[in-house]
Amino acid sequence: MRKKIFIIISLFSIPIHLSSSESAPKAPTRSSLPQVHIKKDKKPAKKIDNQHIKELLEKYGKTHGNKTANLKVLKKVCRSFHKTKVPPFFGIKHDDIVDFLKIENESEAIINVWHEFQGIITKNPGLSEAAKESLKQIRKIIKNIDFADMYETLEKKELIPEKRQKKYQRFIEKSDKKKYLLMVRSTGREDSLELSNSGGNASISSVKPDKKSISKAIGEVLASYFSEKSILQRIIGKDQSLQDGDPFMAVLLQRMVGEGSGKNANEIPKSGVIYSTEGEGNTPGVTIIQATWGHNEAVVNGLAPVDSYYINNNFSIFPVIRRKQRRLKTIHHALESISNDEALIKQTTLTKQQVLKSKRIANHLEEVYEYPVDIEFVFHNDRLYLVQARPIEEKKLNPSFISPEFFNDNVTLTNLLPATMIGVGNARTDFIQKSSEVIIANNIRQALQQYLDLMASDPEAKNGIKAVIINEMAPSTSHEANQFRGQLKPVFYLESLDAIEDALQNNVPFYADPQRSAILIIDNDAPNAIKKGWFSHPIPPITSVIPELIGKINLPSFNRIKKEEFRPLAFFIQKIKEAKPEEAIEATESLQKQLLQAIHGEVSKAKKKKVN
Repeated sequence: MRKKIFIIISLFSIPIHLSSSESAPKAPTRSSLPQVHIKKDKKPAKKIDNQHIKELLEKYGKTHGNKTANLKVLKKVCRSFHKTKVPPFFGIKHDDIVDFLKIENESEAIINVWHEFQGIITKNPGLSEAAKESLKQIRKIIKNIDFADMYETLEKKELIPEKRQKKYQRFIEKSDKKKYLLMVRSTGREDSLELSNSGGNASISSVKPDKKSISKAIGEVLASYFSEKSILQRIIGKDQSLQDGDPFMAVLLQRMVGEGSGKNANEIPKSGVIYSTEGEGNTPGVTIIQATWGHNEAVVNGLAPVDSYYINNNFSIFPVIRRKQRRLKTIHHALESISNDEALIKQTTLTKQQVLKSKRIANHLEEVYEYPVDIEFVFHNDRLYLVQARPIEEKKLNPSFISPEFFNDNVTLTNLLPATMIGVGNARTDFIQKSSEVIIANNIRQALQQYLDLMASDPEAKNGIKAVIINEMAPSTSHEANQFRGQLKPVFYLESLDAIEDALQNNVPFYADPQRSAILIIDNDAPNAIKKGWFSHPIPPITSVIPELIGKINLPSFNRIKKEEFRPLAFFIQKIKEAKPEEAIEATESLQKQLLQAIHGEVSKAKKKKVN
């Protein structure tokens, strides 16, 4: 049996397209990358009436919030796919919450304070201390309310039909009987084309299916609608409901799928996010799937490394597999980070068939919604569970890059900092001269908090931020990455922040080039330094060599490569074909070293030629 090879390599054959156009360059062609051949589906997915979908989203969005409305759509879609379903859920309507607050004599107090808050932010954009105090008052009122007997009370007051109260009761009892824990989630005006607010409101995991635990979680979710983070992200998203009208308050209960919950609770789930159209260049036909072991909070909140799978409409898979040392698991009704076994650390999270199935569903959902969608999923007990969906906002890009002439004349081995892009933002290169123009943080969660703190004092300050630089890798599909993408802010990951912090401390400017995935530290704001257009496609030009995912790789024979300068590359190819990871890694390092020497030599020659 062939061994798996987990090596990240540059795909040197990816073509580079130069263009002054704002649209992304063409994605890598199928002929330029490793191939995978699959059997086509015998039975296509059922056609769904798009007008009916729009009516469904509008109807339930108004009463139950957009997250619940999207689950209604996903439930219909799942009927077309084998072993695919939405976990059982119960949507608590906005009107149910409001009616219960009236019974508790708290509705008027919340509404009055909310209107005070609206008056404050209308006069003073951002979040002043007075605005923060109003939000704090609302959260305090909500957290002191007991929601345990909400539906019994509403039914006794004849504010809801008896069957609704019984449906709620059955949902809890069945979840308890089958030993499922619950997710209690926000389902407000977010998750729409107009407003994402991803990660702005709370989702409470591992909730016991009893009245007391559910009551506490409902209070936490409702209070999160009035959190500073949620309000600031809604300000960024230009949510008009902040200026007028009453707050929308609905809640979603959903069975949790994974370790410690329900059937086969000891089986480790595979969780992740699908962007039906990749979010960096909005490349038609190219889907990105990011996944890891354990609970999905690790992916959406950027808490752990993830595997990435790019797949096109030819069903060619281009994986980027990372070491996944830890995962999130429910222990004693709380999520905890635990170590993975060595086998899980190294191996691909998703199998080839799981990647292909996810792609087929992504394509179908784009047809159903008529726009790209972000889908959260879990593979568990040989089933695929779709747990959430939201639209992906298409970005208007303004691409530019460091011109080849300026780059070749000025790059050295010490002033160039190679980066990994979490997101390219608007794909624009900027010359950064002040520390106030960049956010530096250890991780993407801290970076977003810095950005929101800046917004709280001055909403216009966001326009001055040109780049975000972090020191911990994060998924490009995480909530935080999505927020920065919506703001068109490029996010760079550097292995060390020392050089960039030294540059800022000593007032040395630098170029941040998301297309080259690099930072060039140099005090030279030359007029020819930046060129408009595309230098490379926003998708990272790397893949992991895993035969069972990418299929048979047609590589040239070692013996057929005769020229001496190509022998390191030939040796590298041979070790891949023989599936010897250690020797292939050693060959990669040797190849990288020779490439750097060659580049440095060419730069030196060019400089000498210019002097002469």
